[in-house]
Amino acid sequence: MSDSDVVVDVSSLLHSPSTDHRTSPPTAPSSSSPPPSNTALAVSNAPVVAPHHGHSHGHSHHANCQHSHAQSPPEEQQPMTPLEEMFACAKRNDLAQFVQLVAQYGDELARERRDPQGHTIAHWAAQKANGEFLHYLHSIGAPMDSPSEDGKAQLHPIHWACAAGNLSALRAFVLKLGVDVNTCDAKKHRSPLLVAAQNGHPLLVLFCVRNGVDVALVDADGDTAVHWAAYKGATEIVAVFQYLQVSSDAPDKFGQTPLHLAAMRGELETVQFLVETLDADVNALDSKNRTPRDLAQLKRFREVVRYLKQREMRVAAWNIAAFTWWCDPGSRAPYHFTVLNAVITTLVYLFLVLPMMPDRRNVMVPHLAWTGVTWYFFYRTVTTKPGSAPDDSKKYGVAYEKVTEALIGGGDDDEDGDEDKIGESAAARAQRECMERPLCHTCHIQRPPRSKHCRVCKTCVPVFDHHCPFVDNCVGRDNYAAFLLFVTFLTVDLLGMEYVLYLLWRYHHAVRFYAVIGMIYLLLILLPVAQLAGFHIYLTARNRTTNELLNADRYRFQRGGEVRSYDRGIVRNVGERCLGLGDEPVDGDDSEAKVKLLDEQLSSVPV
Repeated sequence: MSDSDVVVDVSSLLHSPSTDHRTSPPTAPSSSSPPPSNTALAVSNAPVVAPHHGHSHGHSHHANCQHSHAQSPPEEQQPMTPLEEMFACAKRNDLAQFVQLVAQYGDELARERRDPQGHTIAHWAAQKANGEFLHYLHSIGAPMDSPSEDGKAQLHPIHWACAAGNLSALRAFVLKLGVDVNTCDAKKHRSPLLVAAQNGHPLLVLFCVRNGVDVALVDADGDTAVHWAAYKGATEIVAVFQYLQVSSDAPDKFGQTPLHLAAMRGELETVQFLVETLDADVNALDSKNRTPRDLAQLKRFREVVRYLKQREMRVAAWNIAAFTWWCDPGSRAPYHFTVLNAVITTLVYLFLVLPMMPDRRNVMVPHLAWTGVTWYFFYRTVTTKPGSAPDDSKKYGVAYEKVTEALIGGGDDDEDGDEDKIGESAAARAQRECMERPLCHTCHIQRPPRSKHCRVCKTCVPVFDHHCPFVDNCVGRDNYAAFLLFVTFLTVDLLGMEYVLYLLWRYHHAVRFYAVIGMIYLLLILLPVAQLAGFHIYLTARNRTTNELLNADRYRFQRGGEVRSYDRGIVRNVGERCLGLGDEPVDGDDSEAKVKLLDEQLSSVPV
């Protein structure tokens, strides 16, 4: 196997301003790596390439070169040994083939032999195999808790399961096979909880905590799982620890809190969560008297520095040197800019332009009325809640508890001896439901359909489209219609304003210069607004959201290659997006029933 396939354990870096003391998290080898061979786990199917010479030949080789080049024939690929085939089966979770190999060659290979790097079959099975595979290994006497003999990480199979995010394997190890959930490796003293936090697996973190893990366990550097989650930017896992009431302020042996580590890595979202939700101390000092902002400054993470500087100024309100309101994520400056433009434009229109062209009031008064309607829709967009899941948090919170319990719940299942089958089927159902409607470990709910957690509004928004700083609000299920009408009316309103300024330029020579400046300024606003309006008209006709369009590839990956379609035709699509009716995808045999239900909902809307 190539070096990249071996479990990595990088030595600690020097703890200096330019480098931090963290080691790389234990990463299980790729389950797609080739099967083992007698000399290495990687068996290459590619032809052997002659080694590159350190010097050049005395002439160049071209198409007319007369002499021939001797080429080494490709080496014949060696067939896999029985042990190699067993390791390959473990990697691809092929239990049927593995059982045949054991029956043919005996179980001694699986029990006692390791690969050239010192890993057992249980290590490789822990990556991708399910509980049934591990149960079979246990039944033939294969070691379930033996550390790697690689001289490096010395991780146990349970650590590999946590690194790979294999909840089924972790359940089997802890609930059925008797592996201690507090097992630590001998090298860095990392528990399964630490490894799960390092690799960003919130459900595995929940499972470990609910099955008796010691949350106070620290690694060789004195870091807890909260430290590692913050360092890796795993905000959801930090939120899980908050949900479990685990402290997020404890310093490690270097005096660094989770906020120090998140700032050191430039993880802005995690920094914001620690400061705004968990009230982390932005002025905390590590053993070298450095604040989180100092560490971010050393690493040149400008956004984190700007944010922490602003938070420090809120603590020391007398110092206004760092007034960075425009650049701060979640700033209301764009909203204030929009309101100021509306006020100034209206005042100029009423008290300067209108008196100068009394003969054009037949054009200007209707336009002024249109402007009023435009700003009414702006007001509705700003003040209408986009629809937040916590409004119905009891229902979604119960769903969160049920799904997490099905995924991570322990205990005995069935008295008839078919416990594992029942436990796995419940977990499988929960896993499918989790793919359809993911869990939000920040709000502690199962997300409503088509929703997303907005880090600015700090809530899950149903049918989330985007967070718009110019209206200081999220655009979602309940205010999308107002937003669409606002940008559409604003486009027409700006066109009308351009026409009025053109009339001013044509008939009032004294103010021509100001009219031209105004037309240029409005044009700079009109172009992006018109583009935005056209974009959202297209999305409405297709019943898609900005979030779904921009993240289609990521959602396709999360759902196993499937992208959900909500397109039911233009009429129904407009009804859904603008009236907030229906949020079920069109797929499967029941799509007609869903469309019929939507028709009933549409017909019940008062005209």
